[in-house]
Amino acid sequence: MLVFVDWSDDLARLVEVRDGLNVSWAKTEVNVYPEDYGQVASVLGFASANNLSVYPFCMGTNPVGPTVKAKIGLVFSRLNSVLEVSPENLYVSAQSGCPLTSLSAELDKRGLYLPTDYTGSMGGWASTNAVSAYSTWYGMPRELVLGAKICTGDGVLVSSGSKTTKFSSGYKVWKSLIGSLGWLGVFVELYCRVYPKPEVFVSGVGDTSLLNTLLRGALRPLCVWVVFEAGGREALGAVFGGYASALKRINTSLRLSEGILKPPTLEGNIVTVASKKGLESEYAKRALSALKGDVAIAYVGSGVVRLSVKDFSYVEKARRLLGVPIIVERGDYNGDYWGYHPAVLKKLKQALDPKGVLSPGKFCLGHP
Repeated sequence: MLVFVDWSDDLARLVEVRDGLNVSWAKTEVNVYPEDYGQVASVLGFASANNLSVYPFCMGTNPVGPTVKAKIGLVFSRLNSVLEVSPENLYVSAQSGCPLTSLSAELDKRGLYLPTDYTGSMGGWASTNAVSAYSTWYGMPRELVLGAKICTGDGVLVSSGSKTTKFSSGYKVWKSLIGSLGWLGVFVELYCRVYPKPEVFVSGVGDTSLLNTLLRGALRPLCVWVVFEAGGREALGAVFGGYASALKRINTSLRLSEGILKPPTLEGNIVTVASKKGLESEYAKRALSALKGDVAIAYVGSGVVRLSVKDFSYVEKARRLLGVPIIVERGDYNGDYWGYHPAVLKKLKQALDPKGVLSPGKFCLGHP
């Protein structure tokens, strides 16, 4: 007698299975909670063999792009350890589900820090290539990640890169996954560059006319951003770090205070605009007008502008007007979230996730 066994029963033999997710950014039938890298590989291998879609996530604090509907939610919350910190070689290795708050606490004990203001997990930080105020001088996650252990869509574990900056040979496959939102593969472990933590931090706010003077000053700020509001209000923010004796001698018209000031948090519908580096403020003003936005933040030196908008009615027009990629980062949009579709992404998808099981519908490329 033939007895039908549901695929979730087979999946439960590999990993713990729980009820799925039903939130604005993802819908899954079941969620699974791997406790080691082998279980991650087993889940993805099983999903690929059975043509079951998978959505990888951890904390869900920073979803980007359209809602994903998948059979399996692959949750990284149990892969949450800081594995190694090297003050001598200035790197850290951590599992992809490690919260940035936990990582920062471990680094702080050793006088180090990872320059980002991202809130979420290590895997989310890398998978979104999230801009932050620190991107002015330190770059994006793409510049801070030295290497990683990843798992492809068909369940193959791959180590790529190194824990030090001396590594240069071979194909840097982990870089392909950075910013791919879990569509090409998943991170299970990351090796990142870290920096000595300044003795003190001082923040400043002031008029946007001070920007050029600030960037050319003797004491270089760690972070610089400019905020533009629809009503015409503009404000400059910056963070300095260093020895207390040096920061006491800052000669600036900015209004200073101790501690780390962050750019304002954008709410509601959010759009990201790719600008030319060094022209973020100009693009922010143009985008604010073209998109009829409420607030725009120019992350100086990063090539990224983020805006909150009432709705997405002007996205396509703004894309034509500005001639740069404009991404619908968060919100319910009926059109093309991305606005650009590099052919290389299709090739990478075919190589790393041949069955197309990961994050279906995340990118509109004629491929799952």
